[in-house]
Amino acid sequence: MDYQSKATSTYEKFRNTFIGDRNFYNTVLALVVPIIVQVLH
Repeated sequence: MDYQSKATSTYEKFRNTFIGDRNFYNTVLALVVPIIVQVLH
């Protein structure tokens, strides 16, 4: 097993997951924030 390619693969997987989680988090915020604002006002 080539250690370098394994490390790169793991990093790519981590980076893709992180970016995906960030997009998901931003989507959730975009949906939830207006609801919170309406409740508070």
